[in-house]
Amino acid sequence: GLSADKLPLTVNMTAFSPLIPGNEEDSGIPAVCFRYTVGNEGDKPCEISVCATQSNFTSCGGFDLFGNMIVRDEQKNEFFDDGKIRGLIFSSKAPENSRRYGTMCLSTPCRNYTVKPEWLAGGWWDGAHDFFNEFAADGKLSYNSADSNQGEGRLEFVVRLKTGSLACGALLQPGEKAEFEFVLSWCFPNRPKSWEGHVCPARDCGDEIVKNYYSYRFPDALSAAKYFYENYDRLYGDSLNFADALFSSDADKWIIDAVNGTLSVLRSTTCFRIGREGT
Repeated sequence: GLSADKLPLTVNMTAFSPLIPGNEEDSGIPAVCFRYTVGNEGDKPCEISVCATQSNFTSCGGFDLFGNMIVRDEQKNEFFDDGKIRGLIFSSKAPENSRRYGTMCLSTPCRNYTVKPEWLAGGWWDGAHDFFNEFAADGKLSYNSADSNQGEGRLEFVVRLKTGSLACGALLQPGEKAEFEFVLSWCFPNRPKSWEGHVCPARDCGDEIVKNYYSYRFPDALSAAKYFYENYDRLYGDSLNFADALFSSDADKWIIDAVNGTLSVLRSTTCFRIGREGT
């Protein structure tokens, strides 16, 4: 949790991506949820705002000397609202058969929101500076950045990586709490038919591509987000039941720690399913 002496608020975060033993389908959803619980511990009403920010990592062509992502294709950040959830869809003009092809989605069920689909373009510092100044002023975001001529400044180098932000707000009375949820989902369907890099030598498979299994269930990031919200209570409840069962077990603590410490192998790309059959 987060708290500060001069700030009469408490903030707690719960993050989870479904992991349900015996249910491999719902344990392989390309999405993660961040839930923030904010409480007003003061004696006056307090207007608060929680903001989520995400860069568009579609069209990734590697990284430069300074660790910045190289953008190979034109990117697009687009706002959507389907009446139940709303947020940003991240995409690019990468070819559909490319490893770079994919979509991302940052969404929320919050109805009291402001959004900035794209940060100010310019030098690497301009977007973050403009965003911070605006959000720090009143906790709200404007749809467009202050500079209407984005990407047309005097700087020869303009950041091509597009970043967007989504903020949710509420007025909390003394003693009141509110929850804010954001779901980040993705769909990058194409992967090389080989292990490459690190300690594994690349196999001579040319440019052959195989499809990630989840992309057959969720052809884009928005479909994964919708499924997540539609089944939220069950996904969270079953995942929490597993966690409670593990940590309340009467097994030796070192066994529980070992099991918990290696679960990431199952829930990360160390272990993945490919093809329509999910082999």
